[in-house]
Amino acid sequence: MLGIVSALGWDDFDLLGHSRGAIICTLLAAAFPERIRHLVLLDAVSPEAVEPERFPAQLRSALQDKQRLLGREGRVFPDREQAVAVRAGNGGLPDYAARLISERNLRRVAGGYAWTTDPRLQGASPVKMGEAQIAAALSALDMPVLLTLAEGGDRSARAWMEQHARRHIEGVQVAWATGGHHFHLEAAVGTLAPSIIDFLHGEPRESAT
Repeated sequence: MLGIVSALGWDDFDLLGHSRGAIICTLLAAAFPERIRHLVLLDAVSPEAVEPERFPAQLRSALQDKQRLLGREGRVFPDREQAVAVRAGNGGLPDYAARLISERNLRRVAGGYAWTTDPRLQGASPVKMGEAQIAAALSALDMPVLLTLAEGGDRSARAWMEQHARRHIEGVQVAWATGGHHFHLEAAVGTLAPSIIDFLHGEPRESAT
């Protein structure tokens, strides 16, 4: 991400991410808060904390997963429609949302189509942050932050995310959107997009230019 914004010549910029992308945005914004004008997080806030004593087991899982996943052959779909159907079934997504996700994540291979996703994304991370590290990262977010959470699915987990964000991020704005984890691809986008645009048009931190 830093390489991309450097290539674009951006000294400061707005940052928006969904799910794991939101977590990555949180960490980047914590490391370089002076460069982020506004931060928008969709259905995620921070990494899951792991107790320090679990470090050896976490590292072991990551190394085992890396060996297993790099040697695995990815599934090949004879056509795009089958890939869309599988994505819709796995995520409980409407067809049009599954199509948006699938078509940008497919590549042509011998015999049909395969996912472009790096298989290592399905494995364990070698290092996990602890509660104190996560709290420090969230406390470093001094830019305006908007967290939007899905109303569908595990409401208790998302209620915890809201409390977690309010506890550690000063002035965080929290909104709820109709739909599931991919609400930004569902019907809620009609109201979600304008609200995000309004947020991005708001005043950034005083030191931003």
